[in-house]
Amino acid sequence: MQSDDRKTFLPITQLRSVTAFEVTGTAELPTPIDFNPPGWTSDIAFADTPNTPFDPVKHPRDYFESLEGMRVVIRDAIVVSRKEPQWDNFWVVPAAALGMNEKSAYGLPLGKPGHIFPEIISVHKAKGQPPFAPPVGTHMGDLTGIMSYENGVYMVILDEMIDTSSLPTPDVIEVPAPIFGNGIRIATYNAENMSIASDGATEKFKGIAGQITGDLKSPALIGLQEVQDDDGGGATSATSAQLTIKALIDAISAAGGPSYKPVALDPVLPNTDGGAPGGNIRTVFLIREDAGLTIKTSERLFDTDDRCNREANPFAGARKPLLLEADIGGRSYVFVNLHLSSKLGDDGLYTNAEDPKPASTAGRKRQAERLVAELERRYSVDRPTIILMGDFNDHANTEALGPFRDSSLGFMFLRDHRGEAFTASYAFNGLREAIDHFVVSGAPKEIEATYMNFNADAQDQISDHNPVVLEIK
Repeated sequence: MQSDDRKTFLPITQLRSVTAFEVTGTAELPTPIDFNPPGWTSDIAFADTPNTPFDPVKHPRDYFESLEGMRVVIRDAIVVSRKEPQWDNFWVVPAAALGMNEKSAYGLPLGKPGHIFPEIISVHKAKGQPPFAPPVGTHMGDLTGIMSYENGVYMVILDEMIDTSSLPTPDVIEVPAPIFGNGIRIATYNAENMSIASDGATEKFKGIAGQITGDLKSPALIGLQEVQDDDGGGATSATSAQLTIKALIDAISAAGGPSYKPVALDPVLPNTDGGAPGGNIRTVFLIREDAGLTIKTSERLFDTDDRCNREANPFAGARKPLLLEADIGGRSYVFVNLHLSSKLGDDGLYTNAEDPKPASTAGRKRQAERLVAELERRYSVDRPTIILMGDFNDHANTEALGPFRDSSLGFMFLRDHRGEAFTASYAFNGLREAIDHFVVSGAPKEIEATYMNFNADAQDQISDHNPVVLEIK
């Protein structure tokens, strides 16, 4: 079936209204083809080159298409994404395909500019496979199955069930543990739709509190993202998150942590901040009461009369940044807790779009431009230390976040002080990415970031993001 616009969408073939088929004989299954896509031994930045001849040697999408319906074998497959036991799919990579320069400190695929990682492939469990969840890093041995395609994703449907009792325990990679000094510690933490109304809320609050008091060592200031209102999802007129925030503060205290006070401003109108419908998602600051931080002002930016006008306000229908002006030890600081728009709406690499586009980039770039312009207007003359934190939903070097890099305020994205291999906060389809950031202007001389390594790859997640800690020494 030919698309109406060959320059926009790939042609597809579909069998419709099949009423019967005839088996003409049987034969031995063919020897499976080694899974070896272009780009697994050298960086490749594209899935296909639009409107060019079919070339499976050079183009990953053409390679996958050439194998659709055929048996392939993934040699020494390593699990690179967590899965729930009831999920049918997980992501793997052939061990030989993962080069030293593209691994995180924990031995897993680490996103980097100019490489789309076609060597990471989704596998679908065989028919009859009992539920199981292989931990990230598990060596599965050779996996054989049929290359298939569904909803914009190529996958290998396994021939045989996996004997989970024979799977080895993942290797433990020893890395330097985070060590914090006696400076001022600030954390950014995406709490993934936190609300007292959510299923399992009590355990979630307990888990977050345990990480804050344990792994994060009770920071002086915490920027939370994805805090929902007190009745969670569902379109109601409620916008307050007072009980939800109090529940977390109480859980921190119960875990042996210090007292925190919130800076939390509710949306002016319900259902204007995006996220789960009716959740009224927002950013929140928690300030440790004994931290010596004096609050001067707080404000939800861009929550103005045009809050529902997408043409005029790039934060319409999106999370509003929360700005806090404060003094610490006689020095002026501006903290901005933000959560930029997600990548929903982007064309996937292997959809039927001839030239896949990251449609969400323009929206995040407009948000970045407006936020930078507002900060330049306010602080260009008498510059405080400005610390942006939160879920930027993009990599530091992308077009969308260019306005931060180009600002006259001299913003700098902070990478993990232990090295780039530690700089990751999220796992998507088997790839580790740094999309949560600290971005600083006018930083004190001694300042360093630490990307924590829990949650994103954990089998029992408390959140789908890893926190990031900033220490001002």
